[in-house]
Amino acid sequence: MGGNRCRFRDCNVSTLNCPGIHFFRFPIKEPERFQKWLTFSGNQGIFRLPPESNINRVVCGRHFRDECFMNYKKDRITKTALPTIWRLSKSVAIDYEQDIENGVFIDLDPPSALHLIPPADFKCPLNLSDTCNLLNKRKLIKMKEGSNNYKHSLPPKKTGDSGPINKKFKKADIKADSGLHVLEEIVLCEATEIKDASETIYSLHENEGLSADEETVNYEYEVHDYDNDIQFIVPTNKQTEEHPTIQTHPASELEAELLKCKRENEYLKKQLLELKIEKDKQDQKLKTTQDALKDKEQLAVQRDQYAKKCKILKQELESIQDFSRESQNQWSDMGSELNETKNLLSEAQSKNVKLHQTIEENDVLMQSLQNKCGNLEKQRTEIQTRHDDLLKEHERLIQQYDKIHQVTGVTTLNSSPSFISNSASLTKPQIFNAIKRYLSSTMVSLVRMEMFGSSEREWKPDERAVAVDILQLGESIYTYFTEEWRFRLPALREVRSWLKGKTFCNELEEEL
Repeated sequence: MGGNRCRFRDCNVSTLNCPGIHFFRFPIKEPERFQKWLTFSGNQGIFRLPPESNINRVVCGRHFRDECFMNYKKDRITKTALPTIWRLSKSVAIDYEQDIENGVFIDLDPPSALHLIPPADFKCPLNLSDTCNLLNKRKLIKMKEGSNNYKHSLPPKKTGDSGPINKKFKKADIKADSGLHVLEEIVLCEATEIKDASETIYSLHENEGLSADEETVNYEYEVHDYDNDIQFIVPTNKQTEEHPTIQTHPASELEAELLKCKRENEYLKKQLLELKIEKDKQDQKLKTTQDALKDKEQLAVQRDQYAKKCKILKQELESIQDFSRESQNQWSDMGSELNETKNLLSEAQSKNVKLHQTIEENDVLMQSLQNKCGNLEKQRTEIQTRHDDLLKEHERLIQQYDKIHQVTGVTTLNSSPSFISNSASLTKPQIFNAIKRYLSSTMVSLVRMEMFGSSEREWKPDERAVAVDILQLGESIYTYFTEEWRFRLPALREVRSWLKGKTFCNELEEEL
């Protein structure tokens, strides 16, 4: 993503001076993580405005560890990433997680995760070099190593404004009194970033307006902003001199002594610090030795206590051994009893298995017998109901038979000679019409079938009903009526079809 300028402490990275670097917005929507970003960035004052006003505040990618990125391109960070470092080079950084105020110099290890290892030809977007090229903007004190053409002199005494030098151009008047009496006016500017190790010396050459005895001198200056002084270097003649000459200020002898004292003082401070560290180590060793002696005394006391405990434990062990011997004897006796019990148990289990098998076989047999009994019971009930129905039909037929017998007896007794004489002249329909008023409806149907029934004649509904009723008594009874009694009943096949269809009932109702 883009951004205007990094808000991490005094970092001056922006899209103008580092166009390839990536910037990341503050996590305003996550209050806890947002507060951590503010703490590490050291710019909490700019976030006193409402969160909507800080939505475009960003931090550049130089302040995140390698494991905070999601890939080797360093264009995306994880959801838990925190800006905790300030990279000075590819391998050196200031860690503010260990010291939130001043930071601690650390060496950065190369990433080990596969997704963070870039290809060989990949150019890192952080624009960092292998050496430490991002120095503090107020301490430009690193000089070029291996500079054989110049030798540094002591800091000269300055006149004019001695205020701090900032990014704006500022003038300073410097007197260089080495027999030349030259007054130079030098324009100094502050550098914010050194991109190459060769650019460690900042110099300004002033050749215009200088008057000297038969020569013009070029001075090279080094800026020490924290002391507000300027140190200059005089070039040597490479062709005539083996070593460079030193141009010193007449008033610099005292300053040289002071500088020498300062250096000796610093050296003594270092030695004192080393001695203090050595003393701390010796004190620590002494303390560990004393602790070891105390531990030895405690160990001696504990050894005596352990010896007493060992005696007591030996006595207890002997008693336990005696008890274990008795227990072993009892165990052997119990083992023999246990074997006998196991044998009895195995026999009982085998008998139990056989008994279970017998019970299962009996259960299966009992189930089959119960099924057979149920089937026989159903058959018995069916036969009983059929027997009852046949008895009822038999009684009904006996009653019908008695009625028919009575009717036939009455007709024979009441017959007169005149009827006999006139019967020769009456036809079958006349005879049927004469006797049907003395018969029941069923007998009328039977008489009609006897008098007029034939295979060519169509059976009437009441005749069909009588035939069906006789068939319902049983096929054997129907056959007995047709074969033994010689009734002119319809064919058995037709009566069966009538019984299935039962169409004669509606016809009979319509006729009635």
